Amino acid sequence: MKMYKVNFILANNEPHSHTRLVIEYANELIKFGHSVFISYPIVDFYDFIEFETNYNMSQTKNIIGKLKHLLKGKLRIIYKLFNPNKYTFLGGKMVSVNANVILNKYTFKPSEFNMPNADIIMSNQDYLLKHLVSLPDEKGVLIGSVHSDYKMVDKNRSTTEMYIDRMILLSKRINIPRLSVSETAMISAQNIGINVSRVINNGIRSFPCENIKDDKGPIIIMLFSSTRKEKGLSDGIKVINKLRKLNIKNISFSSIGKIDEKSSKQFDFNYGFVTGDDYFKALCKADIFIYPSLYDGFAGPPMEAVSCGCALVTTLVAGVDEWAIDGENSLVVEPGDLEGMVNSVIKLIKNPNLLTKISNNGIQVSKKYSWSLQTEKLVNFFNFCVDRPIDGKIKN
Repeated sequence: MKMYKVNFILANNEPHSHTRLVIEYANELIKFGHSVFISYPIVDFYDFIEFETNYNMSQTKNIIGKLKHLLKGKLRIIYKLFNPNKYTFLGGKMVSVNANVILNKYTFKPSEFNMPNADIIMSNQDYLLKHLVSLPDEKGVLIGSVHSDYKMVDKNRSTTEMYIDRMILLSKRINIPRLSVSETAMISAQNIGINVSRVINNGIRSFPCENIKDDKGPIIIMLFSSTRKEKGLSDGIKVINKLRKLNIKNISFSSIGKIDEKSSKQFDFNYGFVTGDDYFKALCKADIFIYPSLYDGFAGPPMEAVSCGCALVTTLVAGVDEWAIDGENSLVVEPGDLEGMVNSVIKLIKNPNLLTKISNNGIQVSKKYSWSLQTEKLVNFFNFCVDRPIDGKIKN
């Protein structure tokens, strides 16, 4: 097996799904004998701040308003630049980083002068590509990735739609090899003209749940909560409200993830945003896990939940549709189907045998998605990209 020097480039230094993905891959690659850099910025999402500032200025007619937006953008950059926490890699709070991974800071944007020489440059956020396509060959073969189902992004448009459109346009104009985290995400990207060469799903870390579940306690129903609109928190809260009104005995409600104060009052316990072993220990305590997402690329939380023995009630979003079988390893509804989620939870509460069946089958399916197996696929993709380099210059 050929050994590679890989440079993963992040657009932010925050607890983030992209950050965790990079760390998991980095740790596995080190085990396989490869060399790995993780390059992270001191000023998070610098391009986004620039875009948002310029867009807001263009939409504001009076000069005072324009100056206010300009000043706000500059102050955000200055705050990040002089925040001492940002100089330390914060991703280690999510997942421990192998000591052999080399952490490389850059201030604003990736460039020839702040990127190490490598065989592979891996970027999980396409808007960084405009800085990376001009790097000399010794910085590595550039590889991109798709983490969203663009068809559903377009269907569920939000206040960030102009920024998303800009990223999609950039992805179309830069023809580099890309992987996608799910079949659905790959097809939706290809349908709008974005080059995607292969599907490599995200992985799952196994965690021992023995002696954590309390079989004699109430049935614990856990809701995945995220303030990001596409994660369906509003739908999830409505589902919890409907279940509470039924006054079913011997059940308890908990949430895991970021949640606003008002919504948190609907639960008996809120774990908040937890990482590492604490995250998996919380999942191990739950009996039923509700994932109400509206759209995804490859959803990690439902896979993590089933690996911990939760009986899963989930919407059929990208990634989940590749492994979730309704009535076998999960109960599946369409995004936005509140009654379907409520009825699925009630079905599990009333039928302990079904709950046990769904739980056991979920554990088995999760074993097919280990980080080790996904990393082997990633290395094979490296081989493909090195053997068939593509000119990734920006097209006019």
